[in-house]
Amino acid sequence: MEKDNYINHLIFNSFYINDLYSTEHIYNYINCRIPISKKYVKKLLQKKINNDKLIVYNKKTDCETYILTKKGKITRDSQMKLNINIIERFWKKYKYKNKTYDLVERRTDQCLLRKYLIDNHEHRCKFCKKEYPLCILEAAHIKPFSDSNQYEKYDTNNVLFLCSICHKLYDNGLITINSKHIQMSSSLNHDHLKNLYMHKVDISNNNIKYFNYHNINIYKS
Repeated sequence: MEKDNYINHLIFNSFYINDLYSTEHIYNYINCRIPISKKYVKKLLQKKINNDKLIVYNKKTDCETYILTKKGKITRDSQMKLNINIIERFWKKYKYKNKTYDLVERRTDQCLLRKYLIDNHEHRCKFCKKEYPLCILEAAHIKPFSDSNQYEKYDTNNVLFLCSICHKLYDNGLITINSKHIQMSSSLNHDHLKNLYMHKVDISNNNIKYFNYHNINIYKS
């Protein structure tokens, strides 16, 4: 039901510019936002016809076209006003000169990698060896997610548990792993960190290729 409501919303959104569009246009508009079959879209379009919100303008199967009725235009216009109100409320709430807002990619598979670490690894930071509550431990990519190919992004050999401090140092190239020992950048002059990283790090041979990438491309010697 929730999915149908969303698709119905998208059907009327697809008519924002004109009152008349082909099945192909409506389908492409919806499919780029939520994967769906053309047959299912046509089924929902038929319901709009039955509810007197659409009529078929051209019944040719290769270029079937739909046009909004007066009732359909009312639904579309009310949706448009609702969308505008949502945008205006957001703008008024977050319009501050000292803040910026960006769209970010949401990595939904990150939770699967984190679950793998929780189920299969010690709940301690791989670098500093300290035990922490899970809320402090982060699922860190050895080779950056943005530099990895599709397989590497979700390879369990490319993730490990790091505390937030070690994760920041590693991602910024201030520490790396070389011959299973932590190597520190010369720009990181903190004796207490040097003492923290004296030990050998337990990593598998499957991790090494990802650490090698970090050593060459990220680490700031």
